[in-house]
Amino acid sequence: ALKEEFPFIEEAAHITYTGSQVLAKGDNRFADREWSMATSDFFKIWDIPIIQGDPLTQFKGSVGVVLTEDLAKRLFGRIDVVGEVLDQSRFGTVEVLAIMKELPKNSTYRFNNIYVLNTLDGFNEGWQRYIKSWDGRFAQTWVLFKEGTDPSDLAGLKDAFLDKYLDNENTIVGFDFQNVKEMHLGSEGLEAGGMNPRLSVPYSNGEFISMVFGLGFLVIFIAALNYVNLSSVQALKRTLEASMRKINGAKNSNLVFQLFYETLLTVLNAYAISWLL
Repeated sequence: ALKEEFPFIEEAAHITYTGSQVLAKGDNRFADREWSMATSDFFKIWDIPIIQGDPLTQFKGSVGVVLTEDLAKRLFGRIDVVGEVLDQSRFGTVEVLAIMKELPKNSTYRFNNIYVLNTLDGFNEGWQRYIKSWDGRFAQTWVLFKEGTDPSDLAGLKDAFLDKYLDNENTIVGFDFQNVKEMHLGSEGLEAGGMNPRLSVPYSNGEFISMVFGLGFLVIFIAALNYVNLSSVQALKRTLEASMRKINGAKNSNLVFQLFYETLLTVLNAYAISWLL
């Protein structure tokens, strides 16, 4: 419906998570929580590096699965397993469609397997009714705008979209598009937990981060003022030493270098101690 009603949207996909599962192939059997299931267009939006196979290929059955290299080795002992079948999974026996690289450790989401939904036949009637309901919070929706699209251009189409697909009995009152570049520090409108994909890097609040940074700089500034005061007092106590060195032929540059060198050693020692703590 999104692609039909919003001409600026090039692709739209859904991704969700419904709790832990058990994976098995032969004698290899273990519990797994690092997974999600998504519609196939998800791979047109996310730039996931695929090593073998194609998650967009047509396949038999309602569900296929994409595995990471590490998970393929754990289950099969090798990675050239495209076309083979898992003995047990969230959806029973499923075909391996593709092998993908491990996602970076600093990724917001880190899946080791993604189920690709071909149809909803893998769900019972109750689940299908819930998924199709506009009140259902079954999945997170991702969209890819066409190049050059201004998100503000979509604002005028939202009301017409809601009027067309929702009635007075629905609890949904609206929706917004969240820019991916702003999702880490501007994610107040994004839900976490529940049936949303599991996060490896939690969402944060930009205002809270700015406040923490401001407090940190304030602490550093106060510490610097205290250090300047202490250094000034120590310098006054060393006037006799400075006078004797001047009498013995020391230049101003020699005295400045000595003070600078002593200060540098103090800062380096403090830096080393801070790392240890």
